[in-house]
Amino acid sequence: MTDKKSRTKRQTHRKRSSKEEVRYVVEIQGWDWGFWFGITNAPHLSGGHYDDYRHLEITGTFVAPHKYAGRTVELAFLPDRRLNNQGGGTYHINSIGHLTLPRSARAICSMPSDSLPAVLQMLIAERFRFVVFSGAAARYGQVDFRSFRFATTFDPQEDG
Repeated sequence: MTDKKSRTKRQTHRKRSSKEEVRYVVEIQGWDWGFWFGITNAPHLSGGHYDDYRHLEITGTFVAPHKYAGRTVELAFLPDRRLNNQGGGTYHINSIGHLTLPRSARAICSMPSDSLPAVLQMLIAERFRFVVFSGAAARYGQVDFRSFRFATTFDPQEDG
């Protein structure tokens, strides 16, 4: 006679579908760009003896989704020479940036460095008024972005 032990059932949690695409729209209120150049402390990371800092920093307020409308957000775009060629290697990339929402909303995104001059020209001319991000719904106060675009206009109807 075999003694069967009773097993407790494990609770299974449903994973939220990460396929749901959400648009996060930020109206640009202000921006800043600085340039720093110097000798690097980490040549193995920068790929040489020199390094530079060209981050584009934008402040704005959320327009969409409605849940975050009116909330202030800080965006940092980090130009990267390695993104200029579309190859990018053979590994899988899940996101190009992320947004954190718990206390103060902040986003960090990578961008090809060769796009920076055109983006700066449009910001100087005050043509770009919005940044539109696409990503999954916020989870644990974080959003991973799959794409972003700078836009001159935003139509709330297309966000439906």
